[in-house]
Formats: sequence, C-alpha cells, structure tokens
Amino acid sequence: DDAARLPRVPRLDEIVPRRRLYESDFKCSARPSDVACLIDSIAEFAGIPEIRVELTETDGGETFDAVVTDGRHRVSARVENRKYVDLRPVLPLLDNAIARRGAPHRLYRCFGDGFQDAIARATVSEAERLAALSFLDDPYAPLAT
Repeated sequence: DDAARLPRVPRLDEIVPRRRLYESDFKCSARPSDVACLIDSIAEFAGIPEIRVELTETDGGETFDAVVTDGRHRVSARVENRKYVDLRPVLPLLDNAIARRGAPHRLYRCFGDGFQDAIARATVSEAERLAALSFLDDPYAPLAT
C-alpha cells in the first residue's frame, strides 16, 4: 500500500522548539489596549522587552497607527481595528529590532499542527524547513524586509 510508505510530516514543534513558538488567535476584544498588550507580549517573546508601543486611533476608529520604539529607533505601522488582529504590519518592526541585536533568529508567521496562528522565532535553516512543509504564511522571507 503506497499510503503506508509515505513519510510522516513533522509537527511544527519538531522543527522549532516549543519555547520559540508563540501560539495565539490574536484576539483583541478590548481595543486599543489589548492590541498594545499583544504587541508588548510578542516583543517580550522575541527577546526585545525594551520595546514600547503607542497606539493612536485613525480613520474614524477603523485603524490604529502603532508606533514602536526601543528608545533609539522609532517606527510606525498601520493596524486595522479588528477583533482578530492582523499583526503583519507590526511584526517586521519587531523583527528589525531583533536583527539590530545580531540575534540568529527572525520572526516568521506560520500555521499548522492545528494552531490557528503562530509566530515562530526561527533560524534560517528552520525557516527553510518550515517553508518546504508549507508551515509559513509567507514562504519566501522572514517578516523583516
């Protein structure tokens, strides 16, 4: 039987250690405070706890301008005001702060293993494996540009 000979696909946490996976549905019921807390939590997970976030409502409450600072660098991104927050505009800002520290990991948005959503703090070789197995949201690059 051909199905019996197919190789097993590894779980996400067999590629990236669980301590470097941030699993969440990214639900923020009380906005904007939950959004700022979520970004702070991801910054701490990423090893950059000095990051501070300021949110300003824009477009009549439809979006927030998220200003992320580490004390020396100040960058901003626009985040939609939604119950389940799409952090893709903010994550490159955090990833760039990681890169400035010379860390061997970058942030990758991924899914799989039944996780609704996750962020992996992965090395390049781990990310290549994740991409080959279709775990990455964007299989071509880390979140930083």
